[in-house]
Amino acid sequence: MIKTLIITVFLLVTSFCCLISAGEDPKVSKEHLIQGVSLLKNGHLEEAIEEFKKAIELNGQSSAAYYNLGLCYLRLENFKKAVEPFKKYIESHPDSAFAHYNLGCAYSKIGNKIKAQEEYNKALELNPDLANR
Repeated sequence: MIKTLIITVFLLVTSFCCLISAGEDPKVSKEHLIQGVSLLKNGHLEEAIEEFKKAIELNGQSSAAYYNLGLCYLRLENFKKAVEPFKKYIESHPDSAFAHYNLGCAYSKIGNKIKAQEEYNKALELNPDLANR
């Protein structure tokens, strides 16, 4: 009985350590996300990118980190790099008009007019008020 308990505790501790070392700690990921948003708001885009990348590394499901990473790349006019984060965000938020619009902007700037138009159309379908902005 004690041997079973010791083995169970060992397995739980080992599993927890593996999760942390594999980057599965959502609290730490959120801290990087919050720091990244603060840096983004203050115009420190390169530093914000690093924080968003760390958040994604720790939690690959952090859609907010992907979206904000895309925004940083847009502001730095690195349009090719902006595409993938917005696409990743849209996978979990297909009804985000702003994400489709931003992805359309990135596509437009890299010369992919067809995909840009598709994304703009989707953004307008989701939020017709975007046409008035």
